[in-house]
Amino acid sequence: MWMLVKLSWRSLWRNRRRTLITICSIALGMTCALFFIALADGMYKKLINQAVRMEAGHVAVEHPEYRDAPAIDRFTYSVAAVRDAAAKIRGVERVKPLILGQAVVSTGSGSAGVGLTAVDPEAEQATSVLAHKIVDGRYIAADDRRGVVLGKSLAERLKLEPGKKLVVTTNDVHGELVNELLRVTGVFETGMDEVDSFMIQVPLGVGRRIFHLETDQATRVGLILENPDDQQRVQQELVAALQGKPVAVLPWQEVLPDLASYIAVDGGSNYVFQGIIMFLIGFTILNTILMSVLERKREFATLLAIGTSPLLLRLQILVESAFLGLFGCVAGLAVGGGLAHHLEVNGLDMSELFKDGASVAGFTIDPLVRADLTVGLMTWLGIAVFLGTMIIGLYPAFKSSRVEIADVLRTH
Repeated sequence: MWMLVKLSWRSLWRNRRRTLITICSIALGMTCALFFIALADGMYKKLINQAVRMEAGHVAVEHPEYRDAPAIDRFTYSVAAVRDAAAKIRGVERVKPLILGQAVVSTGSGSAGVGLTAVDPEAEQATSVLAHKIVDGRYIAADDRRGVVLGKSLAERLKLEPGKKLVVTTNDVHGELVNELLRVTGVFETGMDEVDSFMIQVPLGVGRRIFHLETDQATRVGLILENPDDQQRVQQELVAALQGKPVAVLPWQEVLPDLASYIAVDGGSNYVFQGIIMFLIGFTILNTILMSVLERKREFATLLAIGTSPLLLRLQILVESAFLGLFGCVAGLAVGGGLAHHLEVNGLDMSELFKDGASVAGFTIDPLVRADLTVGLMTWLGIAVFLGTMIIGLYPAFKSSRVEIADVLRTH
């Protein structure tokens, strides 16, 4: 076996230029795939983190029928019960109850339909980006009896500013029309037009008073996790803890289906694109190994004539393929991993490309993009490229032992 490895190594460097070009091709494809996959994963991770912390939670508890027909009268039976269950589950960072409803706000300057969200101000300030996007006034507090914050676009349309009053009109859980006078405490600007022009937030106590909910009721109870990778485990444990209760325990992918669909489609297309690059590079690998085999017909014919096993010849070509794959993968992982790590630490400011901002499923994409480089990504990508190189080497390996011994020796 050691002799086989030595022969493969020497044969590989007979044509140094061709071997180096092949190794560089593998490394380039590996670098591109690793860099762009890590970059996309970083964008998705940041987008998901922002969305779940502002709206859904990594795991959400709702009324079993709320997804079918969202309505204010389909609320969770007990926020306290969910808190108690979550307190016993490892990895839960925060529990945030929400009341979600529709309303009309009116001022002397006009009226507009809005999404009214009642929140726990303390939980929002600890988790949500919105609470830290106040551009005028202050964020709501738990003891605000009539406090409300709204988006900048909505405030400009209705000519509102901190201290001004507005009237909220909506239907409560009994279907009765309700009017409530509120006072603006602050104006936020998230950069998400769907939020800045549509959403208003009030403290939980105000929301329960408007919709006539009990003190332990909410539309959704979201669980924010310390590690998003624990989502499935936390969901399973919460389902077990609330077994028999009239609730549905859902992952954020079901609560925010538009965002989940975008990430699935965009991520899939990214993998397809990188796969096409690696497929094209595969032809370079095949060409290198096949040309090496064709140029050494006399050598193979001689070895076969003196009794060398065809299996040993095939193994030699496969070992050469293994060397090419190994060196290409190591170089690609080093360069691609280095670039991705640099981007993970320092980030890439893309604000010049998105001067007017960019959003996905209603959520703004942060112009400062960071890659998400993981050992798992490097491992499976390295293994995949290496195995692909070995598979490509199978045909030249088979070809090496299929020479016509007499014809080759007679013509050479």
